[in-house]
Amino acid sequence: MRRTFKYRLYPTRDQVVVLDRWLWLCRQLYNACLEQRIAAWQMRRLTLSKFAQKRELVDMKEGSPEYRAIGAHVLCDVVYRVDASYRRFLRKEAGFPRFRGRDRYESFTFPDPGGWKLLAEEKRLHLAKCGDIKVRLDRPIEGQIKTVTIKRFRSGHWFVCFSCDAVPAKMYPEATAAVGIDLGLTTLVTTSDGEKLGDTRFLKRRLRQLRRVQRHVARQRRGSQRRRKSVRNLARLHERIADQRRDMHHKVSTALVRKYGLIAHESITPAFMLANPHMARAAADAGWSQLLGFLQWKSAEAGRDLVAVDPYNTSQACSTCGALVPKPLSQRTHICPCGTVLDRDHNAALNILKLAQVGPSGANPAIARVA
Repeated sequence: MRRTFKYRLYPTRDQVVVLDRWLWLCRQLYNACLEQRIAAWQMRRLTLSKFAQKRELVDMKEGSPEYRAIGAHVLCDVVYRVDASYRRFLRKEAGFPRFRGRDRYESFTFPDPGGWKLLAEEKRLHLAKCGDIKVRLDRPIEGQIKTVTIKRFRSGHWFVCFSCDAVPAKMYPEATAAVGIDLGLTTLVTTSDGEKLGDTRFLKRRLRQLRRVQRHVARQRRGSQRRRKSVRNLARLHERIADQRRDMHHKVSTALVRKYGLIAHESITPAFMLANPHMARAAADAGWSQLLGFLQWKSAEAGRDLVAVDPYNTSQACSTCGALVPKPLSQRTHICPCGTVLDRDHNAALNILKLAQVGPSGANPAIARVA
């Protein structure tokens, strides 16, 4: 498998100056290459290729000595980024590439082993013409390292991403049990076994602090050093919330994949929840799309079955007798005339599991399997 391992970097002040300088030069090169592409597009010259732009890098280094501090392959990767953006535009997969501002170019890549060296025992990453940077290797790197990307977040934190090939798949105990999961706003996941997993209120608990920091940003003059500091503090707070949410999604998805051989969930598009002004913030805080993405690749890695079923009436139908029991969203308990009394989300999870096992018509399951 191809996987990426991300680790935190702790550069010194002098190293931060060097890395920021490299990012600035790479951004300048990106914009210059894009300007060439735009000029060629306006003149209807569609023959300008990435190879032609790569050949110009030699002359550019002679005219701009500051680029000599950056490896040639790092500069070539910048040209490849422009070409990839341009090709996505030609395939109508994205809009026309835009020029990158100071805050819109945050990484550069070493596409080959040259220019960097990982000193695992010393927990250092050596970059040519930058020095040894402290790195937190909290877990071992698996597989063969193909590319190394240095990335700066808006919070001012630096990370290194190792893209590795031939990573062995994780081995989990054999599991044959099946489960249906219902995604919620108060509890992230409710299983058909009645278990509730995960938290969804990381943003809500930080709203008061976020408002205070946001007011500091709004009151300060644009371009001032104090405003940049406040923006950095705000970005760090958002980064902390995102890290907590991602950690919860990893824990919940791993627990489900480890325990069950078949996992059924609703085939939903979270965007419809974002259109509701009363639920948009809670739905965004839950992050269902990220959780389902984690479940997808972890299920494929472990050889589990991930099943998406039609969510129609899964909350209204009774999981025991199948009768429809209409109830508003505020009613959190399912009460059926047949005598069934269940938590609303537990009842929905049972219906989701039934649809995954026997299908909506009771015959062959009309489901979408994700491998």
